Amino acid sequence: NTINLVFYKNSAEMQANIAAMLAVNKSKSRISQLNTKVSSSVISKPRNRRDVDMIYFVGSPQQARLIKPYIEVNTSEFASTIAIYASSRSHSYRAGIAISKDLKGLTFTQIPWLLKTEQDASLAALHQQLWPTRSDGLLRLFAMGYDSFNLIEQIDLMQQAPYVQYWGQTGVFKLGASNTLTRSLLWGTYKNNGIETVAFE
Repeated sequence: NTINLVFYKNSAEMQANIAAMLAVNKSKSRISQLNTKVSSSVISKPRNRRDVDMIYFVGSPQQARLIKPYIEVNTSEFASTIAIYASSRSHSYRAGIAISKDLKGLTFTQIPWLLKTEQDASLAALHQQLWPTRSDGLLRLFAMGYDSFNLIEQIDLMQQAPYVQYWGQTGVFKLGASNTLTRSLLWGTYKNNGIETVAFE
């Protein structure tokens, strides 16, 4: 139930804080102490702590490409792989194969519109024709406007039947208590050659 927060301003600080968070520095210290107390050389490898369920990362794809390999380097070969999750900031719609390979296994939240396998194909083709070079921010803005317009026709039905969901380009919408509209994002994961959606129970 304990959450450790690690902040960093530069690469060196990031590396030191991750090693400390995973207790790799303590392992190295124990190895050093052992080496000073025995006459023969000791063959050893640092180990990370084993009580980490997951790491959640907030940052850009470029920052993720720096931090993910360092987490892996500080994970002992004797330990299980630590699951790494991230916010939507870690994914770019225009991420290439090189980024996908570097971030392989990283799982992140994202709106359906930016997960190419989930979006409306005809709408995506039209959007690409009209605005081929739009940034991620403008893509999100377009998806929000598209959903806002289409939700107008769905609200009455959602009020009458609370179980009705609207699968939009920015997420899955439900109308809850006090007519509060909630939105759920999808999950994606980096693979060798791109992005795949992930279904969680």
